[in-house]
Order: sequence, then structure tokens, then C-alpha cells
Amino acid sequence: MKNMLLVFTLVAVLVMPAISAAAEESEANVSVRVNAPEFVSGAFEVTIDIEDVADLDSGQFDLSFDPDVVSVVDVEPGNIGGTEVPIDMWRLMEGGRARVPFNLPGVDGVGGSGHIATIIFEAVGSQGDASAINLSDGLLVDVEALKIPTNWFGANVTIGTAPAASDEAPPPTRSPTIVAASAPEPTATSI
Repeated sequence: MKNMLLVFTLVAVLVMPAISAAAEESEANVSVRVNAPEFVSGAFEVTIDIEDVADLDSGQFDLSFDPDVVSVVDVEPGNIGGTEVPIDMWRLMEGGRARVPFNLPGVDGVGGSGHIATIIFEAVGSQGDASAINLSDGLLVDVEALKIPTNWFGANVTIGTAPAASDEAPPPTRSPTIVAASAPEPTATSI
């Protein structure tokens, strides 16, 4: 009986972390997304959008990019549900990364959708150069100091302008033509 209890306890200890990790991943209904224009030139803005967060207190993320194509000039506060999201001393790191920490004042937190930050970039590459802008090492923390399960999504930018839409009219397509014909009116004929 003791052996059976020992085996059960051992299995429970080994299986519980896997179950809780899987449950945490399946509960991630908060999304953080890089919202960037597809084509860029000069200075341009990228927002770090957030959807469906509740009781957000603080967090941070690393933003990675190709430094030969774009560079970060500044990071500005975001706004979620009408509440400003202050940025705490962002910094550039090696290898085309910027670390962006933020902390909402007080203990009430914020909920809803909006953007965590606005990142000001400068295009430094050549026409046609492209860079992924990705989020990594992301962490969102709620008012109870618990990690908020989150899905993180990046984007891509290309230096240049969007290809012009074709001015040519598409060739006509043949389709059946329906002609309405009126039925002859009945007439009376005397015999």
C-alpha cells in the first residue's frame, strides 16, 4: 500500500508541472502585436498593440530588428483604455535589440485594448532592404504580481514604397447574356 501511495505521489509531482504549463498556454488570450507599416522610408512609427488584457500592472519586452535596415530613435508612452502607459528607461542593446520596460502607477492596473508603446524608427538601409521587427523576452504582470499568459507577434518592414496598382483595365470576361423577350399577346380570331 505504501509503495502504491509513493508511486501515485511521484506521478503527481512529475505530471502537474506539465499540466499547468499546458493550461497556462491554452489560457493565453491576451495578444501583443507589432503594428508596423509594410513599406517605410525616413522616420516612421510602430505601435506595440495589446488586446484583451485585464489588470495589467507592468511588464517589459525586447524588440529585435536588423540594425543595418532600421534603427530605434525613441520610445514613447502607450495608451490602454484611456490610461497612459509610462515607459521606464528603455535602452538599446547589442545586436539590434531594444529593451522596453513599463510600469503603470498605482495598484489598480488597466484593462482593455490599446498600445503599450510607440516606437520611433529611422530607415537606414537601402531601397528594397527588409527587416523583421520581433518581440522576445516579453512579460506582462497583473496587479497580483502574477504573469499574464500572452501571445506575442512580430511584423516585417521593407524600405521603399508600395508597388503601384495597375492602371490597366482587366480584360472583359465573357458571360452569358440574358435577353428578356415578351410573350406574344393573345388575340381573338373569328372563324
